[in-house]
Amino acid sequence: MSGILSTRLTRLERAIIIGNPLASLSDEELEARLSDVTARLEAILGMALHQCSAELLRAADAGEPLPEDWTPGESRHFARLIMNTIH
Repeated sequence: MSGILSTRLTRLERAIIIGNPLASLSDEELEARLSDVTARLEAILGMALHQCSAELLRAADAGEPLPEDWTPGESRHFARLIMNTIH
């Protein structure tokens, strides 16, 4: 019976890890991954994330062209999400 329970427990543990692959990482590992993603995004954008969010807000407020099919409200929301993530 304990073999069956052990097998079930192992399956549950795998399901938890698969469901949230970041759950098993330490704070340092999460910070390293966040830094890596930030660096990649900044390389693609050609500017820092905080600059990107400021430019997006400015463009939305000024009525300038926005990213493909974005409304000013969506642009402001996305810019605020970036700001909240990096602060």
